[in-house]
Amino acid sequence: MSEDYFSFVNQLFNSSKIWEKPEVLKGIRVLELTHAIFGPQVGRVLAQFGAEVIKVEEPWDGDLFRTATVWSRYWKHSNIMFHVMHANKYFVAINLKKEKGRELIKKLAKISDVVVENFRAGLAEAWGIGYTQLSKVNPKIIYLSCSGYGQWGPLRFFPSVDLVAQSMAGVATLTGFPGQTYKLPDYYGDFLPGMFGVISVLTALYYREKTGKGQYIDLSQAECLMRVMHNFTYLSITEKEIGCTGNIDPTMSPSGIFKTKDGKFIALAIATDEQFYKLLEAMNKSSSIINNEKFSKIHERLKPENMEELIRIVEEWVKTKSMGEIIELAKKYGFPASPVMD
Repeated sequence: MSEDYFSFVNQLFNSSKIWEKPEVLKGIRVLELTHAIFGPQVGRVLAQFGAEVIKVEEPWDGDLFRTATVWSRYWKHSNIMFHVMHANKYFVAINLKKEKGRELIKKLAKISDVVVENFRAGLAEAWGIGYTQLSKVNPKIIYLSCSGYGQWGPLRFFPSVDLVAQSMAGVATLTGFPGQTYKLPDYYGDFLPGMFGVISVLTALYYREKTGKGQYIDLSQAECLMRVMHNFTYLSITEKEIGCTGNIDPTMSPSGIFKTKDGKFIALAIATDEQFYKLLEAMNKSSSIINNEKFSKIHERLKPENMEELIRIVEEWVKTKSMGEIIELAKKYGFPASPVMD
């Protein structure tokens, strides 16, 4: 590269030239038969990357999330988050319970690349607009069904939302501190599975580009959440339950969120021996800790009893320093630290 890296990056991401960049999904049409968050999240991201997304709503009521009271009401009594979820989309009202409405869906599917739905399992098929019907109209269609527990199995008819999915997947059990059950906020159980849906669609588009074949994708909300949980790996290696870990990172020691002298909160996460030695330098505790067998190597520091002792030592040190002082020490010595932002 002839020019320096940061000059290259500045030119690449020059905001004044952003509209000159091609949209990667331009020319891809998505037919969105969704409501709430899980399904619409898929169309939202695809639209951001240039796809033409046509959102179909039922007449009169529309998407049930239009009037949900989240944050505040906005244009025509809709909530602001609804507009965030459906930016860059086209809207059309079609009555899916009528034959004429279902025929319109088939016409749209014929000229579309992707269909996304998050009705109850089997409902789209029962209405005559499922994959088996629309793939006859358009054999190259990519059809994504988003549901709580998939289209088959004993839980397929159970309705699911963020809180329910987090609970069923075990996320709520492993979040928070020991003895507590805590739901992750801000619809994590909808947004994350929605991103799995985006990845699935992009993968299917790539496969179709290579083979000319469309496909059906069955996406389970609860299974997506289980796929990103670390406790399965921990259990398979140690044969022990990891349980709730609070604010610490169980793969780094010391780690946690600590209160500073000036009443603010700071996060520290020490991943390597080198970072640990740098932290000790900053704390002026190299001589008293570095030769202690409990702390000299990372695998020893990760043992629960040693980690707890080390966290207490760091906690006491943080209490004697202001936020600004610790951040400056982190810059000087090169260990990971960050203020906990509002």
